[in-house]
Amino acid sequence: KPDGGEIVTTTAYLGKDNYQKIKAEYSLNIDGSIAGNAVVETQGVQYNNHFNLEESNKEQVEKYYKNYWSQINNIKIVEYQFKNNRRDISFEEVIALKATKYASISGNRILFMPNSLDRSSYVPDRYRNRESPFEIQRGYLDEDEYTIDLPKGYAIEAMPEATLVENEFGHYNVNIEYLPDEHKLQYRRSFFLKNGTYPKEQYNPYREFRKKVSTTDNAQVVLIKTSI
Repeated sequence: KPDGGEIVTTTAYLGKDNYQKIKAEYSLNIDGSIAGNAVVETQGVQYNNHFNLEESNKEQVEKYYKNYWSQINNIKIVEYQFKNNRRDISFEEVIALKATKYASISGNRILFMPNSLDRSSYVPDRYRNRESPFEIQRGYLDEDEYTIDLPKGYAIEAMPEATLVENEFGHYNVNIEYLPDEHKLQYRRSFFLKNGTYPKEQYNPYREFRKKVSTTDNAQVVLIKTSI
């Protein structure tokens, strides 16, 4: 200010203020490729991780998504558009994408992970004797909803069961439903991680929580061929 500096408190984005929602529709083809559309909405700190895309050129945007969705091999961004709501601190990305060899083909079976766009693989390091407390600096809430068109001539042989975990660290909820009339899968996921400082005795339960999230996020659906 003209008359000197002033210390102010900035907004503290905690927990569910750091929000991301991905809603997507994609088709799985018999050759293992996928193609579809996704809408990504972010708020809070997660907004801060995305809004710079608005000022990026095409090459930078494509590089960003190849890194952001690195679990999808051979991903190609077909088109995209962004909407930045600075007043409400909300950023929206609308993306058309495709990828070859997303699913694995094994004889008359197709194996794929239904969680295509928001998969966690992080598991904290193991400590035999933890000696200090630990901190989760940033809490966040991720919600995902995917509709997956399955290839004709294939039936579901196996798919992950519904999962619900609620504890002092947050919650994790996954449900996969088969829609027989449309031959589609409906995948829903919610993962809330609480920020906070926790005693050393809670480290192993936290590690098991993150391990459960990682295992379930990376679980596969198995389709089996029923007709030629």
